[in-house]
Amino acid sequence: MFFSALKNHWLAAVAVFVATFSLAVLAMFLLPRAYTSEAMIFVKLGRETVSLDPTATTGSTISVLESRDNEINSIRDMLYSRGIVERVVDRIGPEVILGDEDLTDEVKERDEFAEKDYLNSPRQKAIKAVTEDTYVISARKSSVLVLNAKASSPELAQRILKEYLEVYQNMHANAHETPESNEFFREQSRLLRGQWQESMKSLQVAKEDAGVVSIEGARENLKDQTNSIESQLMDASRDLSSSQARVEKFKLMVKKNPLALQRIGEDFVQAKTELAAIAAQKKTLEKQHDQILERAAKLNRDEVSIGQLQKSVELQATNFAQYQELYEQTRIEAALHSSRFTNVRVVQEPSFVPKEVSPKKSLLAMAGLVAATTGGVMTAVLLELWGTVRRRRGLFSRNRGAEVLGGREVSENGDFLAGPSVANG
Repeated sequence: MFFSALKNHWLAAVAVFVATFSLAVLAMFLLPRAYTSEAMIFVKLGRETVSLDPTATTGSTISVLESRDNEINSIRDMLYSRGIVERVVDRIGPEVILGDEDLTDEVKERDEFAEKDYLNSPRQKAIKAVTEDTYVISARKSSVLVLNAKASSPELAQRILKEYLEVYQNMHANAHETPESNEFFREQSRLLRGQWQESMKSLQVAKEDAGVVSIEGARENLKDQTNSIESQLMDASRDLSSSQARVEKFKLMVKKNPLALQRIGEDFVQAKTELAAIAAQKKTLEKQHDQILERAAKLNRDEVSIGQLQKSVELQATNFAQYQELYEQTRIEAALHSSRFTNVRVVQEPSFVPKEVSPKKSLLAMAGLVAATTGGVMTAVLLELWGTVRRRRGLFSRNRGAEVLGGREVSENGDFLAGPSVANG
């Protein structure tokens, strides 16, 4: 049937084949060209991964386990954010992306009040185009992300990807920075330094009022003095007892023999003098002992207030040191942020590929050839089927007409055929 159809309707089949293949060839030349650019970024282990934000370490901390997959997925989601696309469109220009203007090296800054974002505005169309033609590929168990951008020219595709990486690196640095943390810790360090200095002055005044350099030194000094005076008091008490016994002995001798006074007079006077001296010395030592006890009591009272001041000074010094360290960390963070040091590294810059990726001429030509061949064959088959149907309808119509003309059939060329047999009379 196919061969007979092609034989009977080859002209129509050839016409459909030529027309279809011509349309495919025309499409190869008229369809808009598309070019791609590719870049690769590597997410390494950096301070964003292994360190905590300074504001997170000011209180109690807990252990949080976060996998590398979470970090990679977070970066991929940020790369798909509309904010990045808007910045890219604004930096290049909606008209350039839509093909209404030529690409330049100028980086544009959009005026927020210059144009309203209507749905059909050039900016919205450009944002939609960049969103649809830019995609990110992340392989499982890999720290590398592949970015692809498609545009109407290789220069524009490369430029879109270049601006894309530029905007994302700034966004990545901003995402891992705590705004105004540097100013906060600087102010807190200044306040804690003042409190620490005030506590040190109060401690110094308290020590001067107490007349001590240190509580421990003063306590050891009083202990030594107390031990020395108590030892002297013991010696004085012993000497006083001995002198009293000697005086009593002389008094007893004089009482028994008044004439002995002339013989022991000088010794008796000397013994009484020594007794008075020892008694006076003991009294002095006792007075000194009482003074030492008073000083010890005062030292105990001063120890409480000085101890509290000392603890306050130590606490203020610890807080100041902690916030000073956090301030230094935030200062370093700010310096790294200004220099854009992050754990995201561009390992492949946006490529320049002058060969278009669409339309694919070989694939389009193959599809056109298949479509043209199929269309030509189907046209011939359909025409053959249509002719057969028309012939059968014509034959059916003539047969019906023959029945109307006396039951005689008419052949295809119009000749009357023999009618139904009639019995001879």
